[in-house]
Amino acid sequence: MLKMRTILLTVLIMLLSIGTVLAKTSPVVSTSDNKVSITGKSEVANEDITIIITDENGVRQYIDQIESDENGNYSFELSLKDGKYIGKVSTGLNKYDVAVTVKSGTGSEPDDDEPGKPHVPGGSTANKPQEPLQPRKSFADIKSHWAIDEIEILAGKGIISGMSDDYFMPDEKITRAQFAALLFRLLELKSEEYKGMFNDVNSEDWYSTTVESVARAGIVLGYNDNFCPNKEISREEMAVMIIRALEYKGISTSTSPVNFSDREQISEWALESVGKAVSMGIIKGMTATTFEPKLGATRAQAAVMIYRIIELL
Repeated sequence: MLKMRTILLTVLIMLLSIGTVLAKTSPVVSTSDNKVSITGKSEVANEDITIIITDENGVRQYIDQIESDENGNYSFELSLKDGKYIGKVSTGLNKYDVAVTVKSGTGSEPDDDEPGKPHVPGGSTANKPQEPLQPRKSFADIKSHWAIDEIEILAGKGIISGMSDDYFMPDEKITRAQFAALLFRLLELKSEEYKGMFNDVNSEDWYSTTVESVARAGIVLGYNDNFCPNKEISREEMAVMIIRALEYKGISTSTSPVNFSDREQISEWALESVGKAVSMGIIKGMTATTFEPKLGATRAQAAVMIYRIIELL
């Protein structure tokens, strides 16, 4: 009996150490005039909630990521024109399908979204007409993944590829060479002749001309004549490369003060780019208060960032 009590106490301590666990509830959908409200409760406090809404033809109308409060509660409201809509609400490992039919009313519109207009993180393309993005390519391991839309769309465009024909491996960390390849395809750069710019990039490497092409465009830099192609790319490195890519395409970038609690951990050479990438909605904090600049990113997270860049081009 004493041994059993010890085991139970150990489990309780482990649960307390990883945060408060809450009872989850399926999202509740309600409509009023042409407004749609969705509320629910996630399993843990301060959890990222991903919302994707499409019309019945599969054209995306709304995408965003919010955070549940300290009690796990979340809610959002948007306006949509007449029609039938389907969507997904993802809270951690839990996926919920929602469906709603909207009929016009006389309710006032919210300030940030017009009815029937797509919302994307950052808001700069909120009024850009959406068209079906086809063809898509899917993978066996992303069927219920929160980033399935972005991965399938980018794969269909040939910007991103799987680790094999059937598997994307969305939660694997992405390397510097792999992210450089995404930017190379996104920007449609000309493939430059291999000249051995970096000591650790050899002519027979699959990424040799890709890395050199992106480097000659001024988008990536190395470390003391090395590129470190197989090193996991950090979030602050991604921010710098993303802003350079946008500026290479002539896109105006704007910044705002970096107010994350771990601001001092951001390298000085990356601070401005982090501010720009965050203020433009391309990269978000890992939490509401932290950026985690040295942390590596997953292949799925990279896909979402690249998709957000497309929305700005």
